[in-house]
Amino acid sequence: MKQKRSSTIKRSLLVLFFIVIALFLATFPLPYFIEGPGSAENIDPMIHIQGQENDEQGTYMLTTVSIRQATPLTYFMDLLPFYDRVTEEELFGTLDSHEEYQTLQNYYMTSSIHSALQAAYKAADRPSELSYEGVYVMSVKEQSDFNGKLAPGDIILSVDGNKFKNSQEFIDYVKSLEAGQTITIDYTRKNEKKQADGKLVFLEETKQPGIGISLVDHTGIHTDAEAEIEAGHIGGPSAGMMFALRIYTI
Repeated sequence: MKQKRSSTIKRSLLVLFFIVIALFLATFPLPYFIEGPGSAENIDPMIHIQGQENDEQGTYMLTTVSIRQATPLTYFMDLLPFYDRVTEEELFGTLDSHEEYQTLQNYYMTSSIHSALQAAYKAADRPSELSYEGVYVMSVKEQSDFNGKLAPGDIILSVDGNKFKNSQEFIDYVKSLEAGQTITIDYTRKNEKKQADGKLVFLEETKQPGIGISLVDHTGIHTDAEAEIEAGHIGGPSAGMMFALRIYTI
């Protein structure tokens, strides 16, 4: 009886050991990423144009690239056709985190959508206009007094109540102030208006006072018929041509 119980315990421990090893191989993150084929998505449900019905036959598709963090189990997937293994540095470049990378991809998609709308409306001889709508925060430096207040993806609308026509005006205004001076920033996060106070810091790379963020222009597009493209979780710039072609045919 004791021998049977001992044998059962040994088998259970062995099974548990293999489960732990399997979980390790499947989930332990390595400093590499696997790129491979993603999904093919029908773009018709993503496009909405006021007063326009989509009665064209056929389907316009966009394709995606799948990016996943490598684990011991997937590390050698680059040996398969159409897969590649890249380092964090190769994927992120000068970015510091996956969050900043995703913010950049979302920005690229937004820019691609705006360019697609502008190109399609121009080809259809209908009016459209790009407008500057603030500063898009790409990253926040650790030494910034706004670290923990601003986040990648926030859109700065004004500083000390001052609005600007472009990012250069924004930069020039901040440079005209002094390091240590407190400023008030009005911004939006996921369409919710917010406000934050903080001090300017002296930036070694520019030898000028600054907020301590990297930024790009945030633009909007205005058309005679309200148009919207919702790409959901898909980021990057490569679907612009398909969006433009589909909008033109609607």
